[in-house]
Amino acid sequence: MLQVYKNISEIYGTIGEKEKESDYLKKHAETSIEMQQSKTANTNAAVKMILKEEEKKLSAYENKSFLTIGGIVAGTAALIFGLFVWYRKSSKKTEEIISQKEEENQDLKQKVNESFEETVHLAKTNSPEFLARFQEVYPEFIEKLKKLYPEISSEDLRFCALLKLNFSTKDISEYTFVTVRTVQTRKSRLRKKFNIPSDQDIYLWINEL
Repeated sequence: MLQVYKNISEIYGTIGEKEKESDYLKKHAETSIEMQQSKTANTNAAVKMILKEEEKKLSAYENKSFLTIGGIVAGTAALIFGLFVWYRKSSKKTEEIISQKEEENQDLKQKVNESFEETVHLAKTNSPEFLARFQEVYPEFIEKLKKLYPEISSEDLRFCALLKLNFSTKDISEYTFVTVRTVQTRKSRLRKKFNIPSDQDIYLWINEL
């Protein structure tokens, strides 16, 4: 239609109808403006539609991102809480184990002390049960003596046990009802049996077993 108005206007111009030429030029211009406005309106509508679709996509993406971030935050918080609970339980359990071990150690120390005191008492009273009780308290010591000297007698074991308890020559003499000289003689005899150097203290040698 736009081109038709222009053609008609040109025809009227050719035949000298200036008024009609002007009218059709005016129609041509008006039609051109209307078409341009319609085109602009359509373009604007299309742009608005595209923008609206992009806004929807952006909103959906933001929602998805928010949910993802929220999930990560919630998961991290749950993990931290779980680790905290585990740490508390683990610490409590460790404290209980340590406390239990301390109690066991205390009980063991008390039993060892009681056993030692009982052994010393049996030795001081020259009880026949002394050597048997000593073997229960110091089993490794007796085994090493027997390994070093397989034919060692019970009397020598008993004498070595008294030395292990760090009884002096005078103490041994008093508790076993023999003379100091006799105790010294037995010490010398043990040195020869066990090949203990003369310059080494017999008590030190006994304890190093």
